[in-house]
Amino acid sequence: MVEPTKRTDLLRLIKERMAQEDGWKLIEDVEPLLDRFQGSIETIGFLQAGEKFIEYKELLDRAKQLGAHYGRHDAQYVYDHQEELLAGIPKTVRYLFFPGTCLMHENGAPIIPYMFRTGKVDKEGREWDVYIFWGEFGFPGDVAQLIRPKNKLQSK
Repeated sequence: MVEPTKRTDLLRLIKERMAQEDGWKLIEDVEPLLDRFQGSIETIGFLQAGEKFIEYKELLDRAKQLGAHYGRHDAQYVYDHQEELLAGIPKTVRYLFFPGTCLMHENGAPIIPYMFRTGKVDKEGREWDVYIFWGEFGFPGDVAQLIRPKNKLQSK
């Protein structure tokens, strides 16, 4: 996994990848949802017994089943509000996947937004950064989780 050292604009990364016109297509891009939740976020595993990796389609299906189907807008929201939203995330969780946004290459390789724990706190008090995860060989679940709000949806 490539881990940048500075804040990344997910929308810009997605647009740049699509602008390359080398076989990338936006196949999934959910509307933002997390800004309508109040309270904290919980993590949830997505692997079943005996699995180490799963393909994107399975990750997406499980995210929907688990109520954890969030994309790039939500990843950016969590990044911007991480002090209050991610305070209780166990240290064993290093990656948070957001499969609600996905670019797929014509060869079948998907990329999705993810957050990763940097191991240090920056000047703004942030311990997490955002980037895009290349899932060509599947999505690992040993140190990665999905997220979902603990509280109910609030009307806008």
